[in-house]
Amino acid sequence: MKKEAIAVLDFGGQYAHLIATKVRALGVYAEILEPEENIEKLLEYKGIILSGSPALSSEDEEDAYNKKIFDHDIPILGFCFGHQEIAKRYGGKVEHKAREYGKAALRISGGSPIFDGLEKEETVWMSHGDTVVSIGGELHEIGKSFTGGVEHHYAAIASDELKRYGFQFHPEVDDTINGQKMLYNFAVKILASPPRGRWAHTRKSSSGRSGKRRPEEASSFSRREASIRPSARRFSSRRSAPKKSAFST
Repeated sequence: MKKEAIAVLDFGGQYAHLIATKVRALGVYAEILEPEENIEKLLEYKGIILSGSPALSSEDEEDAYNKKIFDHDIPILGFCFGHQEIAKRYGGKVEHKAREYGKAALRISGGSPIFDGLEKEETVWMSHGDTVVSIGGELHEIGKSFTGGVEHHYAAIASDELKRYGFQFHPEVDDTINGQKMLYNFAVKILASPPRGRWAHTRKSSSGRSGKRRPEEASSFSRREASIRPSARRFSSRRSAPKKSAFST
């Protein structure tokens, strides 16, 4: 029997804990796990989120994670590095080019449920050096980004049949204006996970008092706050450090 929970695989990006916090704010429990966790453990969860990473997907860095997740019928959502790994797994190509940093306009197409209830154009936050330059036939483009007037394809990709979704941007940070709605669409609608009251309505303040909040509300964490809550996981001694900065998180 599956847990009523989402596994967040932490590839060393600074926002892994923020991802879990934002999912919990929706009333869906999330746990942070190592990417090398055994497949039996990972399949206990209703869905998986792949975090960002300072590693380069284009150079096959941080490549020792458990890729068996792609062989099973479990919904997967990837951000930045995670997005690139999904693209590669299904026949796409990633190159170290076309850096984007800061706010970008995301133009949505295709009608995927991951973008249910959103506008045709949304403001998102980019922070990457690697870029998906092609995708395989099982995936399709559901959004492209515009930064400084330059168009970037494959900013969002999906297979609704396989329940695979990838965002080049970071929906977990507040600069992605409707990022919490995107997380809600995955965690609650696509995974059919009804919000649970103890996660949805109670949040301890620093004074220890509880406050009420609606399940769809975002917790008010900014990128600055995320940076002072760094991931507990870092590259271990058995991994080589990235060859060069991926400009991603």
